[in-house]
Amino acid sequence: MPKSSKKHKGLVLPSMSRPISVGDGKESGRTSKFSRAEMEGVVVGADKYHLLSSFVAATWGEAEKVLAEIKKTPVDVKLAEAAALIAIKKFGQQTLLQAPALVNVAGLTLTMLTEHSRLVLSQIRPAAARLAQNTEIRSLPAETPRALKRSWLWEVRNPENERLFGDTVSLGGYWWGRTCHIIGQQWPDGIRVVSWNPVWGASDPEEGTTQPLTDKEMGFLIEGSFDDHQQWSREAVRFLLAMGILLEAYETPLEVRREEGRKNPTRPKGQPLKEGEWTTQHIYLTVEPKPRKLTQENIPPKPNSDAIAETIIVKGYLRRQRFGARNAEIRWVWISPYEAVRWHSTKPKKTIIH
Repeated sequence: MPKSSKKHKGLVLPSMSRPISVGDGKESGRTSKFSRAEMEGVVVGADKYHLLSSFVAATWGEAEKVLAEIKKTPVDVKLAEAAALIAIKKFGQQTLLQAPALVNVAGLTLTMLTEHSRLVLSQIRPAAARLAQNTEIRSLPAETPRALKRSWLWEVRNPENERLFGDTVSLGGYWWGRTCHIIGQQWPDGIRVVSWNPVWGASDPEEGTTQPLTDKEMGFLIEGSFDDHQQWSREAVRFLLAMGILLEAYETPLEVRREEGRKNPTRPKGQPLKEGEWTTQHIYLTVEPKPRKLTQENIPPKPNSDAIAETIIVKGYLRRQRFGARNAEIRWVWISPYEAVRWHSTKPKKTIIH
């Protein structure tokens, strides 16, 4: 937490060069994971489990007040400074020393306020989450998926029984420059923060790609030992990319139903949002995808007389594909699961031991 501050015509800002963000993909989980007890109570009360949207709603009013002050300031105010100011005003500096992830929550709140003008929550149904978990990405994205270009907040409806992936029930994120700051909430305990610096590919699709993208291709190569936090970071990035691309892919089985929140004209500026005063997007599957059946013309020729056939299920995957007049346009397309045959030789293999 910064010890000094700077002042712009009445607006006192913590002195910072970057957001207070713990867990950049290189640190261990010791400094990147916080218990829910460190955040509950100071925000919305510890009487029950609260999802990340509750923290954002509780911080919303303070973000409105700070944003109004910033607009009166004749100098540029960095997102890092504004987020730290919101968190300090709302929770106090001592609380932030115990739960620094609250600064990232403030950063998410502020960017959502400036980019969307209101809290936009996406509730992901279990079947839709499973689809993202089981979908491979076989083309390198040329740019940020549309769903991730602005701040986002994805959650389950029932944290006791539903998951986005692993034990994660909430996933929010915002950009500062080229860095994406991701906040994850786990059941029954744990708040994680990680920074992601993606490197997008060329604009031309990589035709013929047959393998899922590697961690290096996704711009999230972590060197060294695999600890708990590093593994979570990889899973979070894979889920974000898969869900983000699925939402825009051609022939995707996902549907989005938007439910506008009620407007409360009597809510004073600077007060927390109440449940129902935000927009909710319901993301669900129209039809559970079933593997396409194998047909005779899709069976590859038998390589030799001793080979035996094995029928396997190829997982659904995403790839970029050219289309339109003269193939001038490019889009993401979802390839549904299908049955395929793999031939295996029955001949014994010769092994030489030196």
